[in-house]
Amino acid sequence: MSEQSSEEVVLAELDDIRVSEYLAQHPDFFAQHPELLSELRLPHAERGTISLTERQLTVLRQQNQQLKEEITELMSMASRNEKIFRVYSQLYTDLLSCHQISEVQKLLQQHLAEQLGLPVVALRLFDYAGDRQLTLIRDDAEQVLTRRLGGGSCYFGRLGQQEQWLLFGEKTVESAALLLIGEPGEAHGILAIGSHDAHHFEPDMDSLLVDQLRALLSTLLPRLLTADE
Repeated sequence: MSEQSSEEVVLAELDDIRVSEYLAQHPDFFAQHPELLSELRLPHAERGTISLTERQLTVLRQQNQQLKEEITELMSMASRNEKIFRVYSQLYTDLLSCHQISEVQKLLQQHLAEQLGLPVVALRLFDYAGDRQLTLIRDDAEQVLTRRLGGGSCYFGRLGQQEQWLLFGEKTVESAALLLIGEPGEAHGILAIGSHDAHHFEPDMDSLLVDQLRALLSTLLPRLLTADE
């Protein structure tokens, strides 16, 4: 680049800076010279150039469309949250009327799997002498209890293949929720809920509803287990 060309570039940059500074210092400039607004042309990918007014309208349309999409998403989320709340509320009420373990399993399947679309719901009771499909040997569950729950009461996230087999049998899931029934060290079993969506159950998700479900099962199931003996 020649010395003259370099000087022209520098001058052009200085002019841009000066214009920007002047407009910043005189915000009413275009109000005093409205005729200039109609003469301003801005680059456009499809039409070459457009007026400032057209550009503003385009931006407003885009913002309006984005706002509509956000509102639609929020309404959809609110509707789903309302449905989830209603399903859980009805589940709590129905569980309180159960007199047998089989009724609990049936209600969990009906509400969580059929109404909320969670494909795999497995109630596993430690060393249970009743229905073998519900039985989980406590010693076999120790790895899951230690690795996933780690002294806690809930886990959300992925499971290893061996853990899936232990809790869900041949059914494959991409993410899961594990709810300890009872207190750590004195647990009666695990409620395992699986999803085919890898992001459905994640570690940072809100656990309010499942905490309430876990608390209810932790109170209800020991009573039913005692009645079965």
